[in-house]
Amino acid sequence: MKKLLAFSLAEVLIALSIVGIIGALTLPNVKKTYEQKEAHAKATKVQHVLDSATIALVKEYGSLDAVVRGIDDKSDRSYALLDAYKKYMKFTNVCGKTSSSSACFPTGAFADPLNTSSKTAYDSTTCTTKNGLPYCTIAPASKPYFTPLYPNCSPCSGSGATRNCLSASSCVVTSTPGEDNSNCATAILNDGTAIAFCDVSRQKGNCTASNTVSSSGGLLELAMGTINTTYCPSVAVYFDIKGAKRQNTLAMSRNVFFGYLTDEGFNDTYKSIASISAGAFNDNIITTVVDTSTSGGLTFGRF
Repeated sequence: MKKLLAFSLAEVLIALSIVGIIGALTLPNVKKTYEQKEAHAKATKVQHVLDSATIALVKEYGSLDAVVRGIDDKSDRSYALLDAYKKYMKFTNVCGKTSSSSACFPTGAFADPLNTSSKTAYDSTTCTTKNGLPYCTIAPASKPYFTPLYPNCSPCSGSGATRNCLSASSCVVTSTPGEDNSNCATAILNDGTAIAFCDVSRQKGNCTASNTVSSSGGLLELAMGTINTTYCPSVAVYFDIKGAKRQNTLAMSRNVFFGYLTDEGFNDTYKSIASISAGAFNDNIITTVVDTSTSGGLTFGRF
């Protein structure tokens, strides 16, 4: 009688255990790599859609600024831009600038784990009178979330006792595009992506495009990372590839992206899309953050 060779039950169980351990160690990385590539592909697709729509829009109107020419209200200008893009982009839902905008874009600010922005805001102005003259105290506040600034725009002027940050509001772009006070206009693309158009055309008066920027003053003083300053944009745009529903990972460089639109198309100003391909896609992301952090750094200036 021929003797058959086989593995014992113990050997089979040991082999299965080894396979299970290897799988447990490798599957998270495989999943992360897949999600990273998927996010980059989706974000790049939206970028290309914005590029194509912008080129068509500029061909029709002559420039993005022409779309909002003659419109005074900022939220009306944002809606006019959204309405113009609607002709060249496929939307399944348009919330516009109504109080129901949260149905088209997540509310709150977004985590910035890579510190792509300076996380510095200028929203703490206190004015007093000294020696019969009005003075204002500005406290640049350190925020735990993404805080974009308009390119080539310096929020402060002067130095020392005469340093004045009163014009900072002209450089600040909203950090909460889904909220009603953001003056943005929101919609949902046909692939489920939530998008917000925020008009910044009035801020172009504070911008002088240049190929070089001084290391002191201007955007490079405030934002970390390389910022392209060769343009003065008309529109700021946010988009969330996960849609309007609030997620546990509302963070830049994961599913929320930001850039500016010029007549040439989308500019990934803070490298929020490019950073994904560089491997900046981790699971240790906090949820939508609340403004709870402020710092000192008081500066004084003549009112």
